Amino acid sequence: MDLLKQFGTSKELEVNGVIFKLDDTTSFTLARASSLNTKYQTTLTNLMKPYKRQMQMGTLQDEIARDLLVRAFVKGCLLDWKGVCFGGKKLSFSEENALTLLKDLPDLFDILNEESQRMENFRQEEVEDSVKK
Repeated sequence: MDLLKQFGTSKELEVNGVIFKLDDTTSFTLARASSLNTKYQTTLTNLMKPYKRQMQMGTLQDEIARDLLVRAFVKGCLLDWKGVCFGGKKLSFSEENALTLLKDLPDLFDILNEESQRMENFRQEEVEDSVKK
């Protein structure tokens, strides 16, 4: 088995992002949530520092952990969006709007977070094939 073909990804796509279409009018540009995304990793590490002891002891509340993860995702993985409407209003992309949106719609966060972790979304061949379709 050629491991490069099996596990190789485009480092450029991982950093600059790929477009994830939610429907015909709504899309999100996502960088990869991985150890190679230094902005994401640094943000997550810095956000978690005050909670290190709680994490070690297993006492960190789920609500706080999720908030930290959403904040790191918004800073390090969510690069842009197009066509996002919330409550009947078009929402421009900003960190503040993204935090509000993803906290109010946890299922949307789960979907975007999962897509940002999928290795196959950041393979050059996979992206080229999806653009051709």
